[in-house]
Amino acid sequence: MSATCQPAAVPEPATPVASPEAPLTLAQVNAGVSARIRAIPQMWLTGEVIRCDERGRSVYLTLADPDVPRGKQPPELTGYMDSRDFRALPVEPTAGARIVAFATLSYWHSKSKVAATLTDVRLAGEGAVLERIEVLRQALAAEGLFDPTRKKPLPAAPALIGLITGQGSHAELDVLTRTKERWPAARFRVIHAPMQGVECAPAVTAGIKELDADDAVAVIVVARGGGAISELAPFSDERLVRAVAACTTPIVSAIGHEPDKPILDDVADERAGSPTHAAALVAPDVVGNMRSLTADRDRLRRAVHRHLHTAQRDLDITRSRSVLTDPHFQVNQHAVALERAAFRARRAIQHQVSTHASGLTASAGALRALSPLAVSSAAFQSSGAPTAHPSAPSPTSAQAPRSTSARSTAT
Repeated sequence: MSATCQPAAVPEPATPVASPEAPLTLAQVNAGVSARIRAIPQMWLTGEVIRCDERGRSVYLTLADPDVPRGKQPPELTGYMDSRDFRALPVEPTAGARIVAFATLSYWHSKSKVAATLTDVRLAGEGAVLERIEVLRQALAAEGLFDPTRKKPLPAAPALIGLITGQGSHAELDVLTRTKERWPAARFRVIHAPMQGVECAPAVTAGIKELDADDAVAVIVVARGGGAISELAPFSDERLVRAVAACTTPIVSAIGHEPDKPILDDVADERAGSPTHAAALVAPDVVGNMRSLTADRDRLRRAVHRHLHTAQRDLDITRSRSVLTDPHFQVNQHAVALERAAFRARRAIQHQVSTHASGLTASAGALRALSPLAVSSAAFQSSGAPTAHPSAPSPTSAQAPRSTSARSTAT
């Protein structure tokens, strides 16, 4: 870790400040060290963040000197700043980032340790590049260039695919090969351009405008396939980003892998994680769909055959039933059952008639036995008198009218 500052003018004591007879206490030593450190003016320092911790309202950054040779312990310094100021940074430093900071040295008495209050933290090296990209990203986002409503849908089957990539690059090979594998009839119009360096952004911008002017081109792919931050920086160029935003043809950004995030990814209509992914986005999987269609057709054919076999089996079972093989069979069965029922009914009726006839005969005999004729006949028989014929009038009944007439005359 290095620092730039003016040498501190710390006065040396003229006489010894301690002796064996009057030694300094640790508190006095700390006070003296703190006074000398406070006398050191503010400075700009640089270091690599090896740890970042947030405690309470402060963020603590542990810095180390990255220029110390391997095998030696680098000096470390703890710097702290207000958490709100840390959150307001365009890019928050993380472990491994190199920073430049404006610092005021202080001394922690409890730990006897030098620390620094950081009031201005900036990323250095690649971090500075990221910081500039984030500032531009936020400005363009405020303009609405990344609004989802601006995104144009990709065509389902583009007649002509525009490709901007490096000549002979792996990205070009991946896009062309994977697209042909998915859709053998795909056609390309390829524009080669530098994919890094100072000529990259102008060349890619010109290629986009050229392909956008071609009415036959239905979609444009910008492919590179990852790289270092400095190599991908041209794809965050403001002129390039604005050219993509103004393009009327849908654009797929296939610049970086998942960890990479150039601004082109934000403004493009689709972002592909790799050139292979870009091929999957712009080309329908005709070959894969044909395989799936063939498999589905085979499954459907087998299902229909199974259904027909089951239906034929059920039909055969139904046709084999007696009701269909001999239509009179059921009628005959019902006729036999009806005759049996009629026979049982006749027999039951005859039994009922016979039973009731016997009862009636018995009742008639009992009634005759209780009639007056039967009683008088039984009396005459017991007295020896001849039994009157049933048709002869009874003496009693013959005399009854005369007795009645005599009673009427007397009266």
